[in-house]
This record gives sequence, C-alpha cells and structure tokens, in this order.
Amino acid sequence: MIEITKRKFDKYEIKQGETLQDIAAFFSISVDTLIRFHNIYAVGNESIGSKLPPQLSFLYVAPYLEEKVNIDKTKIELESGQVLQLKPPKTTTHFGVSYNVTENEEETEIKFETSVTFLKRAGNFFLFEVSRSPEQYINTEIANSFLDELASQCGQVLYPLQVITDASGTWLEVNNHEDIMARWEETRKRLEEYYEGDWCKNYLDETALVISSKENVVASLQNDWFLASFFSGIFINYYMEGEKYEKLANKTIAFPILPHINPVTYSGLIQIEKYLDDYNMGQIEFNGILTDERSKEDFVNLANHPYYTTDEGGTQATGGLKIRYFLNAKNWIETLYLSCELENKKVEVVVSVQ
Repeated sequence: MIEITKRKFDKYEIKQGETLQDIAAFFSISVDTLIRFHNIYAVGNESIGSKLPPQLSFLYVAPYLEEKVNIDKTKIELESGQVLQLKPPKTTTHFGVSYNVTENEEETEIKFETSVTFLKRAGNFFLFEVSRSPEQYINTEIANSFLDELASQCGQVLYPLQVITDASGTWLEVNNHEDIMARWEETRKRLEEYYEGDWCKNYLDETALVISSKENVVASLQNDWFLASFFSGIFINYYMEGEKYEKLANKTIAFPILPHINPVTYSGLIQIEKYLDDYNMGQIEFNGILTDERSKEDFVNLANHPYYTTDEGGTQATGGLKIRYFLNAKNWIETLYLSCELENKKVEVVVSVQ
C-alpha cells in the first residue's frame, strides 16, 4: 500500500479521565496500533506502555490521509510457503522498553533503552549483541538510590551481551562470558572503593557468584523479561488457515514472571495475519494459557519443580500469556506487546523501535 500524506503525525490532546481505550475507540483503531504509532515519534519519557503516564498531555497519532492509492494488500513473505524465516538486519536497532508490574494492587513501571545488533550467522545459529542503557526510570523518576545505583552498575557488566539463538529466534546461551568477567573484575574494584558496609559486600559477593560461570550467567538471564519476550522463537513453520497462518500444533512459551525460579510455561495458538497492515507491518499473535505443572503452592514457595501437585492436595494455579508482535516488511521485530498473568501478579512488556 502506498499512502500520500501532508505530515508525519498529528498531536492529540489527552482529555482529563481519558484512557487509551477511549482514544483508540475515538479513532476506530486498536489500542496496540495507537501505542505503536505514538512510540515511533515519542522522545525520552514520552513513550507509553499499557497505560497513559500521568505526566503525558498528548499523543502522536496518524494524520488524516488526504489521498490513498494502490490499495492492494501485501502478503506476509514465508519461505517455501510456510516458514517465517529469521532475517535480522545488519544495522543496530534501538528500542525503548517499558515494564509494568501489578501485584497485590500495587503498580510499578520501569523504563529503559536497549539495542540489538546482528553480528553473524553460523549454520542454523545466529549471534546477536544486546546493549542496554544504564539509566532506568522507575515510576517516571530516574532510579538514583544507593541500592539502585549499585544494582545498575553491577548489571551493566553484562553489556554488551552477546547471545546465540537458533533459527527460530530462541536465545540459547551467552557467547562473551570472558568479556563479562573482565568487566566485572574492574567494576568490583571500583565499587569496593566507593561503597562501604556489609550490605555492599554481600551484594557484590552474590553478584560475583552469578558472574563466576557461564552457566550461572545464563541461568540468571533466564529471568530477563526483554530477552524472554524478544527472543521467544516465533520464526517457525506455519500453515494457512483462513486469513491467517497458524502453527500446526500449540506453541509453548516460557516466561519468567516470578523471580529466582524457572520460567513459567504457557501453551496456546500462535497466528500470523496473512497480509501486512496499513503501516506495512506484519502481525503475529500468541494467546496461551498456563500449562506449567507446578501448583499455586509451588509458586508461592518459589519452587523450581512441581512438588505440591493437585493429586497431593495442591491447588491448580491460573494465568495466561498474550503477545503481539509487529514485524516490518523484512520480518524483523519493530514492536511487541506482552501481557503475562499468574494468580495476583501481572507483567506487561512493551518494546518499541526508536
């Protein structure tokens, strides 16, 4: 589709009490489309996640189209008619990332910037480099407490992080552990000179244990929400079903909604819209339900494996996982929205290209 417009965007002034759902309904578009378009032009703290930030007074919205020509729809490109192939660009893609966590009716929003660079391919394996900005905003304010600063500086030794994925785009392992170790040795010396107290020493000792081996680093990164959502293995075989492509069998995705334990598994249908949308983007949607064998009691006790099964008096846990990906015409992720629920906890992840 080719569209001719006089301007790139309009600014919509947010009225008091309006929600994203209200504004999307006003423009007769989906909430996902509204968020995605705004975040393309958003600068700094203007980007939005699942809710409107209280300080935001306007949204970037698509301008009125003065003229449209060539309304023919473009099909999603699948190799051999059924394979969505991973074809990462050779340039660095910069993203804004936001996490919105709701637990026991308390909400926390975290924002930061990251980038992904494709380095090389070896057979069916791909090497990517992920960088992350040290600045992090918590509930619209930059994190600046002593503990926040210490955690940030310890976490930064992981970056740039090189990860290896398979052909489906699922990340498997870390490729540059030696570089991480070298950065850690230098960073620890500096932090020990700056921070004092047992709490600091204990924190550094715990971090050192994680950094000490590649296996420990990989295990720790299994809890990273960006890696889990971006490298989740969507480049797979699909088949035609009506106006969508579907995976022949249900897909299982593991997401680390709870810290310090094995990711929680969800299974469901994953579909690709047959045609690119009005913004020349392909859309993939996953809708899954909780299929993890662990019970509610297991999750409360942060168990890595099922112990209190339903046969032994355990309670069946409830939850779901929804992800919507927006891919450009070259099948590279530009935006994704993830919503994961487990009992009284909900995590929403928004990743938008900048």
